[in-house]
Amino acid sequence: MQTPININKIRNEIDQTKELIIIGLKERSNYPLNRKTFNEQNAQNNIEKEIIKLYQELLSKICENIEDESTYKKSSKIDKDNILLCKKRIITLGEKVAEYKMQQNPELSKITNPETMLNKLIVPEREKEIIKQTAILAEKHLLTNVELIKDFAQNMIKLNTKVQVQKILSSNKPNKKIV
Repeated sequence: MQTPININKIRNEIDQTKELIIIGLKERSNYPLNRKTFNEQNAQNNIEKEIIKLYQELLSKICENIEDESTYKKSSKIDKDNILLCKKRIITLGEKVAEYKMQQNPELSKITNPETMLNKLIVPEREKEIIKQTAILAEKHLLTNVELIKDFAQNMIKLNTKVQVQKILSSNKPNKKIV
């Protein structure tokens, strides 16, 4: 028998990671865009590529669009840290949430259609709450464009849900990798 997964522990980790992402975005917004440093980001799969693209799109809206070689090292380090946090939030914690959902609803393992699975996993009320909490954090940490942060949060939710769909669909297929 499987040990029950504690969703409250997962949500606590999600909340902590979300706050660290917001703090990291605030810190990164103090530096120029430095687009030339973007090619240093490595992606192992399609989800990671999407995370990096999402992050870079947000930076293009919250950072001054200039290059400053004197800040390359610092902005690149912040980017790497922030992307790692985004990967943790979307991939690692998304997979944990998927495992919890499979434990709570074993019928999910019988669904083979990705769109059907997606519709089963989406909880609009929870998504609204997450976006609201993210907006509050953005205001708390003095990020100036809360609407951009809300859009970023919405897109992170979409990627997280995509990870959950892939995790559950591949749960009965032992050698299938999440990409």
